[in-house]
Amino acid sequence: SEPLAMVDVADSIALPPDLADSQGLRPGSPIMRPVEIVASGLIVLIIGVLLLGVTSRYVFSLPVIWIDEVTSISFLWLAMLGAAIAIDRNEHLRLTLFTGMMPERVRGFVETLALLVVAAFLLAMIYPAIDYAIEESFVTSAALNIPASWRVSALGFGIVTMALLAIRHAVRSSRPRDLVLASALIVAVGTAFWLAMPMLKGFGYGNILIFLVIIVALCLVAGVPIAFCFGMGTLCFITF
Repeated sequence: SEPLAMVDVADSIALPPDLADSQGLRPGSPIMRPVEIVASGLIVLIIGVLLLGVTSRYVFSLPVIWIDEVTSISFLWLAMLGAAIAIDRNEHLRLTLFTGMMPERVRGFVETLALLVVAAFLLAMIYPAIDYAIEESFVTSAALNIPASWRVSALGFGIVTMALLAIRHAVRSSRPRDLVLASALIVAVGTAFWLAMPMLKGFGYGNILIFLVIIVALCLVAGVPIAFCFGMGTLCFITF
């Protein structure tokens, strides 16, 4: 009777079947299957390489000098591929308290705005990521003797992939009117900050309140993933 009682308790506290819908989670897209396979392979590679390093160093006293570089390259690529997979599945951590209280029509617009804010941030980061990879191509790693761009190219690849996925989902899930209005709002805010640059420069540390507190808070309320809230606030602070 005890196992049956445990089953009854488990059923009584089970999550609602529509939890995924209420949280905005979605299954991975078929186009991301190759990325998921590569990410899984990287996990296996990292575990295997680290195990090899520990075994060779502490069992046979023969340290393998290239293991740190392989692990570092694999970790960065895994992080960026994982971030892209999370964009595809809408699994980045975000605050849904306020969007959940909004009327359905307003919530649709705000969710579109949040997606486009993510896309705008990522599009703005593409050039710096590519430029950084080009600069690192002149640096050779110590152990593997390969260009350092092999490692940092993960940034550009991940950013471009995430931007395309965010735009794709915004187009597929949003009403055309919401897309136009949200895009116009982002452009208007960016233009206003650009025109206000001479005044903003005079605020000094007051810009921290504007960009790293107010902008971040507004993005949080709109349901922008938390990482991108701080990313957008920092980008605006540096730019304007």
